[in-house]
Amino acid sequence: MEELQRLQELASRYSRLTDLSFDPVIIYTQDARIRFVNDKGLIMLKGTRDQALGQSIFGFVLPEYWEVLKQRIAQMLQEGNQSPPAEIRIRNSLDELLDVEVTGIAIPYEGQQAILAIIRDITERKKYERDIEYWAYHDELTGLPNRRWFDHHVLGPTRQHEADGPSVGLMFIDFDDFKHVNDSLGHHFGDLLLQEIANRLREDESDRRIVVRAGGDEFMFVLLDMDSPDQLLDWSERILARFRVPFLLLDTPIHSTCSIGIAYSPEHGTTSQQLLKSADIALHRAKLQRNCAVMFDPQMEQVSVNRLTIIDELHKALEHGWFELHYQPQIDLRSGGIRGTEALIRMNHPRKGMLPPAYFIPTAETSSLMIPIGEWILQEACRQNMAWQSQGLRPMTVSVNVAICQFQEEAFADKVIRALERSGMPAELLELEITESCAADSARLEQVLQKLKPLGVQVSIDDFGTGYSSLSQLSQVSIDKLKIDRSFILQMMEHKKSENLVKAMITMAHNLQIEVVAEGMEAVEQVEMLRLWGCDTAQGYYFSKPIPAEKLLSVYRESKGDSTM
Repeated sequence: MEELQRLQELASRYSRLTDLSFDPVIIYTQDARIRFVNDKGLIMLKGTRDQALGQSIFGFVLPEYWEVLKQRIAQMLQEGNQSPPAEIRIRNSLDELLDVEVTGIAIPYEGQQAILAIIRDITERKKYERDIEYWAYHDELTGLPNRRWFDHHVLGPTRQHEADGPSVGLMFIDFDDFKHVNDSLGHHFGDLLLQEIANRLREDESDRRIVVRAGGDEFMFVLLDMDSPDQLLDWSERILARFRVPFLLLDTPIHSTCSIGIAYSPEHGTTSQQLLKSADIALHRAKLQRNCAVMFDPQMEQVSVNRLTIIDELHKALEHGWFELHYQPQIDLRSGGIRGTEALIRMNHPRKGMLPPAYFIPTAETSSLMIPIGEWILQEACRQNMAWQSQGLRPMTVSVNVAICQFQEEAFADKVIRALERSGMPAELLELEITESCAADSARLEQVLQKLKPLGVQVSIDDFGTGYSSLSQLSQVSIDKLKIDRSFILQMMEHKKSENLVKAMITMAHNLQIEVVAEGMEAVEQVEMLRLWGCDTAQGYYFSKPIPAEKLLSVYRESKGDSTM
């Protein structure tokens, strides 16, 4: 009797003490049935005391924590000591999930072994921790997994591709002309475009196909358990086609095609870093062509090393003056005289000798160096043209090729004006040769023309026929000249269709009051045919290869500017 009173008094004391606690307290016996719950515990469980008492604690604890909890109960009851805090998840009577931290201690309760559990609600803390964890591995703008996620979850930094494991395929995707969207329309538009890009890529997302934002306008498409390399090629074509369709952002059509580098494990890398490096090398090759996909080949790695060498040489060329311009005469097909010249860059390497643009321009165009190189070409061509005039040559145009990255630069028109002012050359003697890609960006082209056309600067479309623009598009902007690509000139002697196409280009251009320049002239038959069809100007090896400035001066004097070369 005394023992019963003692136990009742002890239970009453537990009740008084636990009611004073700021945390929920539950006492349950070794059969896991709840024998006591304080007021804070009832608030947490969202029920009455009658509803809670007698219930199994496992009715509130999520199943994935049952085994751990059983082990802790057995250990406490056996050893009679306190357990360290454990974090588990519970579900209350309102079906709310809560994160809690539980500390238990074995006690006697009403004549039975029992566990007194002090419970602390840590739901907000765990939510904050999960948010921190989530955003550490996800991109804030798009919600996609980020580069850190890729490094740790695809082929993690501490583990390699397993010998018999499934292949992992990676497509490294870069969006063409994205910088122009930011520069011309603002970063708000750029962010909207990135979100829409992410949404299009997500259309094919699944547990085994993961879309990752690597940073900037670069994304990854990861194929886990890849069946074969052909699967990657099929997916790359699907993605390329999807992004050839323009976006519509705030009623503004935005064109943003992409370039894709492809690699897969284990052939192209056994870790995330190796796989990404291979895909990045392939991407650089794809960006030279744009709007295409390229599969990594081990030989490309040496090309990548060579690229670093060329970039170093470009820096030195700018610093030490290794660049020089050669000039190819442009001949008036009516008079036979020199009408103008095209400035073409060369690198006079102190060890390798004179290097053609094919050696270094592709690398320059995929780096930031094309901007200062293009600015140097512009200034030097204007300076040289005025130097020729001071030496007795009559005024003639000098044409300068403009890379798309230059054209998209906000300060491009101002740099052209500055080059004219520094050299003193009349604006009408400068001809800017832009690509069809530049011309297709009609909004940007209009901005440039509004600044330069009133001054008299001429604009021509280079390599016409190799891109996506048409004469009907060009009729909407003020273009002075059209340069027919040399591939059409070479083919027109062999194929009637090519001949008819060249004639049609000339006729349609003249109907739009646009002059026509034919490139790649190599034979007298080509010259005669183009003269017959009314082509205005021609250039090519038939007349002269590109030559240094001093040699062009002597050639011009010999021809007296009015006879056939």
